Amino acid sequence: IGGKANFSSAEIGGKANFSSAEIMGDTDFPSVKFSENASFFSTKIGGKANFSSAEIGGKANFSSAEIMGEADFPSVKFSENANFSSAEIGGKVNFSSAEIMGEADFSTVDIGGEADFFSVKFGDDAYFSSARFGKKANFSSTEFDGESNFSSAEITNEADFSHAYFNGVADYSSVFFSSGTNFNNTVMNDTLILNNASLKGNVHFRNCLIHRLVFNNDSMSYLVGGRVDFRNSQIHNANFNDVIFGEEVNFSDVKFGESDAEMLQNKQLRLDINDFVSLPKFLTLLRVLANNGKDTPGKWIWGMLDISLREDIERDSLYSHRLDKGKSE
Repeated sequence: IGGKANFSSAEIGGKANFSSAEIMGDTDFPSVKFSENASFFSTKIGGKANFSSAEIGGKANFSSAEIMGEADFPSVKFSENANFSSAEIGGKVNFSSAEIMGEADFSTVDIGGEADFFSVKFGDDAYFSSARFGKKANFSSTEFDGESNFSSAEITNEADFSHAYFNGVADYSSVFFSSGTNFNNTVMNDTLILNNASLKGNVHFRNCLIHRLVFNNDSMSYLVGGRVDFRNSQIHNANFNDVIFGEEVNFSDVKFGESDAEMLQNKQLRLDINDFVSLPKFLTLLRVLANNGKDTPGKWIWGMLDISLREDIERDSLYSHRLDKGKSE
C-alpha cells in the first residue's frame, strides 16, 4: 500500500492476517474489533501505527514488525497472548491502560522513542528480556500478575516502575539502566532478582514491600553508580553479594525479616492514600489486609465499604459509580 491505510472501527469476524504487508504511510486501526487471531508478523509500516482502544479476541502477533513512526496501543484489550518480540519501533510507544490477559512477549524489542506502559495490566507472564529502550521507559502503576522478566534489558534514559505491583518473580538480572531508576511504592509479592545488574544512576526503593531481594554477582563485583535509597521499605529476606555502592546508601527505617502479613500490617499503620497513584490499588491492598487474619485498620475500613463495591474489587473490576455509592452510604 503506497499511502495510508484506515480500518477505523472495523469489525473483523475471522482471523486477520497482515503478515509481511508493507504500508508506506500511517496505519489506523482505532477501535477495531478482531474476534480471532490478528497477525502483523514482519509487517512494515512507514508512518505511525494507531491501534488505540482496539479489541483482539485471539492471539496478537506483531513479532518482527517494523514501525517507522509512533506506535499507539492505549486501552487496547488483548484477550490472549500478545507477541511483540524482535519488533522495531522508531518513535514513541504508548500502551497506557492496555490489558494483556495472556502471555506478553516483548523480548528483544527495539524502541527508539519513549515507552509508556503506565497502568498496563499483564494478566500472565511478561517478557522484556534483551529489550532495548532508547529513551525513558514508564511502567508506573503497572500490574504484573505473573512473572516479569527484564533480564539483559537496556534502558538508556530514566526507568520508572513506581507504584507497580509484582505478583510473581521480577527478574532484572544483567539489566543495563544508564540513568535513574524509580521503584518507589512498589509491591513485590515474590522475588526481586538484580543479579549482575548494571545501575548507573540513582536507584529509589522507598516505601516498598518486597518479599525477597537477591542482588548477587558471581563473576565480579558490580558497582552501583548513583545513590541507593531504601528508606521506609519492608523486606522479608535480602541477599547482597559482591555489590559495590559508589555513593550513599540509605536503609533508614527499613524493616527486615518480617512476615508478609506483618509487612502489610505495618505498611497500613502509616499508609497515606497519596502514596498510591489510583484509589483502586489502595482498595486492593485493603482487601489483602482484610484477609490476613489479624485485626488491622485495613480490615476495619474494608468492613465499612459497600458490599457491591467489595465484590467489584474481588473481581478486580472497580467502577467509579460504585465508588461514589460506597462513599455516600
